[in-house]
Amino acid sequence: MKFWMCATNKFGRQGGAARARGALAAFALASFPAALARLSLTLWVGGLWVVGYLVAPVLFASLPTRLLAGEVAGQLFSWMGWIGVGCGVYLLAYRSCQSREAWRSWPFLALCLMLLLSLAQLFWLQPVIAQIKAELGSALGSLAAGDDRGGRFALWHGVSALAYLLQSLLGAALVAVNAVPEGRDGTK
Repeated sequence: MKFWMCATNKFGRQGGAARARGALAAFALASFPAALARLSLTLWVGGLWVVGYLVAPVLFASLPTRLLAGEVAGQLFSWMGWIGVGCGVYLLAYRSCQSREAWRSWPFLALCLMLLLSLAQLFWLQPVIAQIKAELGSALGSLAAGDDRGGRFALWHGVSALAYLLQSLLGAALVAVNAVPEGRDGTK
């Protein structure tokens, strides 16, 4: 009752402050999906760059063994894969809701490719690398350069690194061109 009395004047119309609150609430609800899309792209792409090109090299430079650094980096890459799946699904759904023709745009296709790369990392590349590491055990850190067993690990690690690089570059391109469309009501 008290809110009603504060929000309306004696003629039953909303006063200026209540009208402003109502407009702000409507704007916030209308712009929330667009804001969430921008935050999702920022989290995903920023995380890719921070984990892959800042944190992982620091781990390998500062931890006592390469095996330990690889284990920690692997966990971080796994987390980034799941973040990519969540953000990618939301961004594709958001773009699809914004336009029926979204699937024809290069940002939509780039997001699809990024999502596929995240899924490939999680369900194909990381398990293959984990299996090779399990087969090699502690010998992984002491393999000679020409050892064929280490070559298999290096091959799959290289494929994984290329997939990660492609995902990072696609994400950077999306950020550079501000690929998150405005909301239907023009809100950014």
